[in-house]
Amino acid sequence: ALIRQIINWRGLGEAPSQCEIVNVANSYKGSNTVNCCQEPENAACSRLGDENELKNLISLYGGQIADVPVPTTPEEIYNYLMAKKVLLMQVQFSGTNQNHLYMIRGISWDGEEAMRVLNDPAVRQSQTVKFSEFQKTLMRAFTAE
Repeated sequence: ALIRQIINWRGLGEAPSQCEIVNVANSYKGSNTVNCCQEPENAACSRLGDENELKNLISLYGGQIADVPVPTTPEEIYNYLMAKKVLLMQVQFSGTNQNHLYMIRGISWDGEEAMRVLNDPAVRQSQTVKFSEFQKTLMRAFTAE
């Protein structure tokens, strides 16, 4: 779902369906024996991608992913977004070795507290998260262009 968000947000062309994206990702791993558009319930069609898959899939649509310093202030995030860059942030789930990528869509304010507006590929709507809480779990940041 993150690939579709990036393609749509950056205007990299018509985003393929999620099942088509997973089919291509599976082919990178050498496991393209399942057509996810025809068998969406198959375990190979419902999985998390990795960083290399993300980079490869975005490059298919003329984009690229680059590491950037993790923004430490709301102003830094604002500057990325004003430069029309897609900002992705990787977080570490507390107490686990699992991580997740989010697309940052904006900054809002709740009184004096900065809030990140983000798209989570696992959820179908934008979420607002306190900047201070989200900052504690950040591992890396990327831009997609």
